[in-house]
Amino acid sequence: MSTNPEESSTSTEEQEGGPPTTNHAGDASRQEAIKQIKRRRNFHIELVVSGIGMALLVLIWATTELHSASGWPTQGAQQQE
Repeated sequence: MSTNPEESSTSTEEQEGGPPTTNHAGDASRQEAIKQIKRRRNFHIELVVSGIGMALLVLIWATTELHSASGWPTQGAQQQE
């Protein structure tokens, strides 16, 4: 059983050029990690969109309150007797 250098280099090239081998246990944990990353990204996107929506609602509320009260209140939240 002699080894030919050309044969060993050919088999190495075939191994490197072929599809990567998958580890089923590692693949499952990788898929779970990808799901977690996607859930976290979606949460952050939803958080930003909700914050922008709330800011927009506050702006609309403040604008309508300004027009309906004929200006900003000067007394604050105190009731006049």
